[in-house]
Amino acid sequence: MSKTIRLEDQIYTELDEVRDKRETFSQAVERLIDIYRGLRGLEPILRGDKAYHEFMDARKGELK
Repeated sequence: MSKTIRLEDQIYTELDEVRDKRETFSQAVERLIDIYRGLRGLEPILRGDKAYHEFMDARKGELK
């Protein structure tokens, strides 16, 4: 099943620029969503999340 979405001209142009030559727009959006989800999972690390640092400190202790 497919849906129609509206994009501003500039967004359409940018999406067309980042998609691979043989990639459909749907495939490009799917790939970008996957990348976004992966990066979103890294947000606590990038922001210096306390739990992450505690985990890493504990790991360092295990390696000694």
